[in-house]
Amino acid sequence: MDIPVNLACVLASVGTLICIVALKKLRWAKAEKFNGFIFKGGLAIALVGCGSVAWQVRQETPHNDIRKLDQQHITLGLRVATEATYTRYGCQTYAQVLRLKTTQDAASWSVAAGTVKLYADSSSMSALQPGNAVTAHGRLQPVEALKNQGYAAYLRQQEVYQILHVEQLQADPQEAEWPLQIAQYVVALRQYLLASLNNISPDTTTVAVAQALLLGSKARLDPEVKRAYRTAGATHILAVSGMHLTLLLGAMGFVFKKLWGTSTRAPWLVAGFVLVLYGVMVGPMGSVLRAVGMSLLLLVALLLRRKAIALNILAATWLVLVVYDPKLTYDVGLQLSAVAVLGLLLMQPLLMQIFAHRFTHTFRPLAELLSATLAAQLFTLPLVWFYFGQFPAYFILINLLAVPLGSAATLVGFVFMAMSWVPLIHGGMGWLLGLLIEGMNGFVLFTEILPLPTLVLPAISAAFTLLLGAGIVCTTCVLQAYLAEPAEPGWAFY
Repeated sequence: MDIPVNLACVLASVGTLICIVALKKLRWAKAEKFNGFIFKGGLAIALVGCGSVAWQVRQETPHNDIRKLDQQHITLGLRVATEATYTRYGCQTYAQVLRLKTTQDAASWSVAAGTVKLYADSSSMSALQPGNAVTAHGRLQPVEALKNQGYAAYLRQQEVYQILHVEQLQADPQEAEWPLQIAQYVVALRQYLLASLNNISPDTTTVAVAQALLLGSKARLDPEVKRAYRTAGATHILAVSGMHLTLLLGAMGFVFKKLWGTSTRAPWLVAGFVLVLYGVMVGPMGSVLRAVGMSLLLLVALLLRRKAIALNILAATWLVLVVYDPKLTYDVGLQLSAVAVLGLLLMQPLLMQIFAHRFTHTFRPLAELLSATLAAQLFTLPLVWFYFGQFPAYFILINLLAVPLGSAATLVGFVFMAMSWVPLIHGGMGWLLGLLIEGMNGFVLFTEILPLPTLVLPAISAAFTLLLGAGIVCTTCVLQAYLAEPAEPGWAFY
């Protein structure tokens, strides 16, 4: 049984880290036997990871690199990597290339490697799920041939060099490996939950927004609704991120505290499993990976009864993600998510110091929401300016109105999905979820009728973007150090 190289590298890193921690504890801990056991376990994990990497490098066989092919028509054996989505150009998804058959040698298969983007009609791709093995015949198009060179550059950053316009598609009966078999069970659970959300409202827009909000599925989301959320500056509401996992972790913490109290640590292990399951079910998007990683590190701190320094957790999560997959560095969602969290950690405490003198205790939640909105928006401004060239004019209004409704809808949605086996609670939560989402949609669509909903900004270079971002961070750190008491000492300089 082969372990994927990326997973093997992570095992080696985690095992080494466990060994370092165990050695550090051995110097002062009384339970030396227990720490010795931890050290041996970490060493075993590290050896398994390193051994798997060495074995796979040694056993590596030459592959046909998909980027070097110049065939117009080709047959590919593929493994579907992402859920199919619908665009004005047709149905699309990404797939990993396993083997190929060219027109010159149509009798035999050759081993191949790479990633392609598939375009086909919805009837042939609508049933595809991540992990499915398929055989596709069609016409290859290099991404360099695309008219939108900006999008071509984005695809190259994701190591996608070819687009396959599918003419024939059929399922491949080969058996999936054990990680994919587990993934298929998770996909089946996801499909069950998506189907249950169909019953919350007769309005298809409400259902589509609920599926995007709770499970990250934007396949049924109307392009006009996407544009409305983008214009309002509210796309972060539909992106599964830290808000979702914070609410999920908070809800589980409340239930566990009522059931078992705070003396036992076992419930937090259950919470970690639920977080990982939810992250896998939603999909490997950058913002999801960042949120799951930070939540798991927070749980580790709780289990070890150690102080959790948020900036350290953010930095460690980013480091692990880019080591695991360097392509994530170019993921716009991950960049925006990480920078927004950085703004919340650095600037929000400073703004709360200012608002404390202007808001009474009764209006403290409003001050927290306003400070979070301003901090996240200011820190993400350089990236939003660079990538999109526009800025939402009514971002404060939309965040004060739509974000509370989105948070409430997320919490109600989690109860709705967890209680799917209790018809009475399931039905009541479904009705309330539909009502909250309809209200959120109403506020977002309202901004479209206002004058100048977006401010068009001139194009800027990457260098200017970095300078602007560094200036914002440095200015915030200086102000935090000299003009106010930070909420957690040392955040600005950790």
